[in-house]
Amino acid sequence: MATNQPTLDHSVPLINFVNAVPVPLTTVLVGLAPYISRIRQAAEIISWRSSWADSWFILAAWWALCLLAELGLRYVTIIQREGVAF
Repeated sequence: MATNQPTLDHSVPLINFVNAVPVPLTTVLVGLAPYISRIRQAAEIISWRSSWADSWFILAAWWALCLLAELGLRYVTIIQREGVAF
């Protein structure tokens, strides 16, 4: 049974992209690659497309932040009101 799926040869579109894009834009994209990679990784974790452990860790951290934020803010305001110096 034959399928009509195209072969996944990524080298041809990449060469076409590099040849079609101006050099300054390519330089900027290469310079921003680490930041783009981190944003992509964060988006994968948030959308649960990454490792499930990473997603659960982020969910637990968010839960802890929301739970402990009020306590932390209350403690900071008490310290500021009493004028305690460190």
